[in-house]
Order: sequence, then C-alpha cells, then structure tokens
Amino acid sequence: MNKFLFTIVNQGLEKHLKTEVESYFPNWKFAYSRPGFLTFKGGDGDTISHLWMSFRTGEVVRKLTLEELKDFMTSENIFWRREEDFIAPWPAEYELKKIVKNKTYFIVMMTDPDQFWLGKFKSSNNETGHLYGAKAELPESSPSRAYLKIAEASALFELSFKDKTVVEFGSAPGGAVHYLLNDGANVIGVDPGEMDADIFKNKNYKHIKRPIEKCTRGDFPEKVDWVLSDINLPPSVVIREIRQVFEKHPPEVGFIITLKMTKSDYVGRLENFELQLKKLGFPKTNIRYFPSHKQEVMLMAQRG
Repeated sequence: MNKFLFTIVNQGLEKHLKTEVESYFPNWKFAYSRPGFLTFKGGDGDTISHLWMSFRTGEVVRKLTLEELKDFMTSENIFWRREEDFIAPWPAEYELKKIVKNKTYFIVMMTDPDQFWLGKFKSSNNETGHLYGAKAELPESSPSRAYLKIAEASALFELSFKDKTVVEFGSAPGGAVHYLLNDGANVIGVDPGEMDADIFKNKNYKHIKRPIEKCTRGDFPEKVDWVLSDINLPPSVVIREIRQVFEKHPPEVGFIITLKMTKSDYVGRLENFELQLKKLGFPKTNIRYFPSHKQEVMLMAQRG
C-alpha cells in the first residue's frame, strides 16, 4: 500500500529536498508543502528512509482537528511548530523532548495556526538528541557560527577531541577552532584569511596561512587524528583537494567535511562524495543536516 510521507526541513531548503527525492526515491510523488514541511506519496512497498536534507522523515497518519489534538497531548509524543511565533496548544518543553534509539514516536506537527498533522517515525539506532538531532548554543566568545556545526556534530555522535590532533581547512575566523581548543584538541588551522586574535593565545593552535591547494601532506604531523573542512568551494573541489593531501597518509580517525549545497544538483551527487571517502579506507559514513546549517550538509567518515 502506498503511504504518505512527511519531511521537516529548514526553510529555504525545500528545493534541495525535492531534488534529493527525485534523485534517490523517484517513485515518491510530491503532494503538499508549507515552508519547512513537505509531504510525498511514497511508492508501493518503498521503505521510509531518512532524507539527508531533512531533520525527520516519517509517515503521515492523518490531519488533526483542535478537538482531536487533546487525545495526543502527552509527553510520550513529539511536538513541532513550523514557526516559533505560532501559539501552540501544548507545553513548550514538549518540543525538545529527548528521543531514545529504536523507538516509534507519534509526532504532532503545527503547520499553520489552525492546521495540525499527525505523523509517526522510528528513531535510528544511534539517537542521542531530539527532533532536530542536536542543537547547540553559540557562546559570545566564539568568533563565528562555525562553532555550532562542530558542536552539533559532537553532541549527536558523542565525539571527543581531547588530546587529538585536528587539521581544519577553511578555519578563519575560528569558530570551529574555538570549540576544538576548548574540547582539548591540538589544532592546525589552514586558511589564507585572518583568524581571531584570541585563537593565537592558545598554545595548542598552529596556523598555516594559505589555501588547501598549496598544502602537502608534509605540512602536517605524521599522526593526524581528524581532518575537518569548512571551505567555501563546490563539494567536488573540496573532496578532490582533501584527497590529494591525505590519500597516501590519511588521518587516524576520520573526516568531518561541510559540503556547500549552493546548487540543488549537488544533492544528487552526495553518494559519490561519500564513496570517495570510503575508498580511502573510511567505510563508516554519515551525511547529516544540522540546525545551524543553511545550504550545506555534513559528511563524516570514520574507519569503522
């Protein structure tokens, strides 16, 4: 039987999500949308899969009236508002409820002040966050919002960089470096741009002031644990340049790469970018869209 599916995305990414569906789930047919909320009619027998450009993907159960909503007002369920200024008829704390792994949840979604949808989804086997996966707060001391990207990845995947050697390409002005240093990492930032002056006060930071294409493996210590990238270049260029530097002597643990999805057709090539890192000996891969992301996704690859 065909099922109607819902997706929750950051507003402005609807076109990218549609491209992802067209590329990887051609049997799904677009049905309805509001900014940040789309539904599709799934193909007969299709498995409901998580979409890379979506925070959550699940099955539409039905629309709800305000009267019917009372039957689902329980902390066991998940609640979401498309706009924060909508006055929701449920307690605010329901919306950031912790989600546990391998569990089926009902979700009540408010797409307009008078429109409610009931859906259901199953959490993954590595859940550690809530509806959006993970959200982080930006400290006043951080030089940029890049802090949030690595903070959210660390929270979702329970990463620790303490005593690790990390190379970050595209490090200026230092948001991600700020997080890494505070977490106890030794960081080498690579960027022709200017870093925040406070970063240099930390003895565990070293800067290489040139672009990635002018770097070689010899610029870095023999033992590098993680390679990060937040370079503002097309994804294919970023992957190519990183491979050229680290193909023969890759990092010990893995890669965390922010890929700029400035063109929607890049979404259809994500599997290829993922495959290129797997060929370097990193079979454990994840592609995730975080709350702090705009037109970008995170590609993480680890050894196993």
